[in-house]
Amino acid sequence: MLKDSMLARRNDNRNLNQYESSSLSKEEFFSVIMIDWFYQVIATKTELVKELNAEAVLPADSLAIIGKHVGITPHSKTRDLFALAPLLAQFLRMVEEGIYDEPVAIQELFTPTSSDAARDISLIITLWQKTTGRNLKQMPNSTYALNGNGQRVSQAMLVK
Repeated sequence: MLKDSMLARRNDNRNLNQYESSSLSKEEFFSVIMIDWFYQVIATKTELVKELNAEAVLPADSLAIIGKHVGITPHSKTRDLFALAPLLAQFLRMVEEGIYDEPVAIQELFTPTSSDAARDISLIITLWQKTTGRNLKQMPNSTYALNGNGQRVSQAMLVK
């Protein structure tokens, strides 16, 4: 289960009550802090952004203006990554909190008219496809089923 995998990275017993004292690696911690710091500097119209005349509607545009000052062009997917980051962070947090533990809650994610969550997951999938180039909405070419251990396998691999 995705929730278990994510919680296992936080603490050994997968207990969300111990989230505050979780055991993220130092590298993960510093990476998250640095990325958040960079994002906040660009997205919140700080003095640096104002001083460089890099104020823009979108953080990606501010980053592009700052990049021009130093001769660096942002990655072509920057705008989509800036849009994807907060949506994906909130979704993964909700997974960790157990909001999607029940099948009915998962089904709501993929029922287009059901909720804001369905709209958000559709946008997450679209942005993920744009940033990675992988089509997540296309159905696989082979049929899948669950084996005796509950694992998803190709129909061709099942022994009858």
